Amino acid sequence: MRLMSDHEMTSTIEFKPRPSVLLARLLLAMHGLAVLTTLLFVHHRAVMPVLLLLIGFSYYRSYRKHVLHKGSRAIRRIVWQADGGWFLEDQSGVMREARLRPSSYVHPRLVILNFDLTRSKGRPSVVLCPDSMDTDTLRRLRGRLRTQGKIAADKSQDSYTKAYESLK
Repeated sequence: MRLMSDHEMTSTIEFKPRPSVLLARLLLAMHGLAVLTTLLFVHHRAVMPVLLLLIGFSYYRSYRKHVLHKGSRAIRRIVWQADGGWFLEDQSGVMREARLRPSSYVHPRLVILNFDLTRSKGRPSVVLCPDSMDTDTLRRLRGRLRTQGKIAADKSQDSYTKAYESLK
């Protein structure tokens, strides 16, 4: 395991998320289970086609936005500046300033970045799997998020660990 240098911790991180095969498989599995559950447990003939249509629409929107990074709200480029500022570029090329929300999540196999746009309405999210970007940039991003990102997931994990330890 390689440690990050001070320069890597404070330098600007810029990346364009790539389409992720892993995320596509995960979305397909989740929506496939929703279809299977609907087929097994919904017995009302009028409701089932509506539910299946809604599940299909959800899969289409999620795949297009989070896997292909297409659509008007999809983020095509992310910049995390050395001073901590975030900028998101959408499909039309407009760069917007954003703030990382504490509800973001960091894990070695999955990073979910939740943002609030500072000068306009919107709460975009970006889902990153290991194949969404080059390994070095993803490693730098995860490391910096853990040390400087103020991610709530890390704090909640600590509280779960403390609660578990107190039960022993």
